[in-house]
Amino acid sequence: VDVYGVRKLTAATLIQAARAADTDTVVRVRNGEYGMAARILDSGANGIMYPQVRTPEDVAQLVAHTRFAPLGRRGADYAVPASLYSLMPWDKFLSYQNEQVKLLVQIETPQAVERIDEIAAVPGVSLLFIGPGDLSITLGLPVDPEAPHIIDVMERTAKAAQEHGIHWGMPVLNHQ
Repeated sequence: VDVYGVRKLTAATLIQAARAADTDTVVRVRNGEYGMAARILDSGANGIMYPQVRTPEDVAQLVAHTRFAPLGRRGADYAVPASLYSLMPWDKFLSYQNEQVKLLVQIETPQAVERIDEIAAVPGVSLLFIGPGDLSITLGLPVDPEAPHIIDVMERTAKAAQEHGIHWGMPVLNHQ
């Protein structure tokens, strides 16, 4: 589910439909948008994807948006779909949200590539996701899955992810 162009109610409805079908959901929200991330997680999404990350400090702030204290500063509303409308015990709800909700950060800026190891080291990051299109555009280079800059970012991201015990990914590219 991508909330760009989709009304908030629609996103929440899609998340609930996915939950009813026992399907995980990850929603891409605007970078740094705390309110939307909190609403999406309260609706029951399993993860948040943030685009255009640049620094580990930015990523640490994004982690704080998705975690309750003491791991973050997400506000708590207990009567939400994610808590089964208060049917889940409060302590289980908090621990599940802090431990199981995924945070995916998009590596699509030169600054993020330069600091990829530091970004991967931020506690709470679940996956590094390369955005080859935006990355290529910000570098002024063509979007080509075999271009040296894409291969370099893939190798650097894979190494950082492996060293920090997290996952990485990217879209499958085909230029045919």
